[in-house]
Amino acid sequence: MLPVPVYFFRKKNIKSFWGEMKKTGLIVIIAFFVSCVPTKYNIRRDSKIEALSVCIYYAHDVPENVKARFNQKASDYVTNYNQEQHEFRLSLCGDSAHSAFKIYIAGTQFVSAGKQALFSAIVIPYTILGILCLLIRVPLLLHPAIDAKDESKAYLVLTDDITSDPSANSKVIRNSGYLRNQNRQAKKHGIAFYKFLDREIREIEKQYKERNSL
Repeated sequence: MLPVPVYFFRKKNIKSFWGEMKKTGLIVIIAFFVSCVPTKYNIRRDSKIEALSVCIYYAHDVPENVKARFNQKASDYVTNYNQEQHEFRLSLCGDSAHSAFKIYIAGTQFVSAGKQALFSAIVIPYTILGILCLLIRVPLLLHPAIDAKDESKAYLVLTDDITSDPSANSKVIRNSGYLRNQNRQAKKHGIAFYKFLDREIREIEKQYKERNSL
């Protein structure tokens, strides 16, 4: 359980609020911006990509419903991407040795029933308390939060004919799993994977275009 600063304040307390924000919120703000930094793929200047092969590999303990959702979303994404004009085309994994983008899913963690109950038992009453404190103009300084999110740890690798640094980039795919059973969590996790794949492919394309324009 992580304490997250949440401040209920009146107009006359704005200066005090910003003073406290500088002390307690700086780490949170830095962490947020670091998480938004695009993946650096170190595209080779002499690289030539006609079709980028998207290959997904799974650890043995990744749930089957997650594999099915990710594979389907990858197929949907490749189809949608190829209907637009881009620097290269995409294909599902064929040749993994050349012009390939490899995604290793190292593990997936769903929000358990116990965590669902704990989240509800703590956060909902505390939020109600926060509203009451706001109504009677009493500041509530700390709000407990439990990370009720599904997570998949992913490692991203480009083949060495594309990148000058084929070492793996570590990423986490997240989405809210609160108040959802495992099948619904897997469905939403598949949507999160689609967005994740779109973000990373477009970043590869951007860096590839920039590198070839030098």
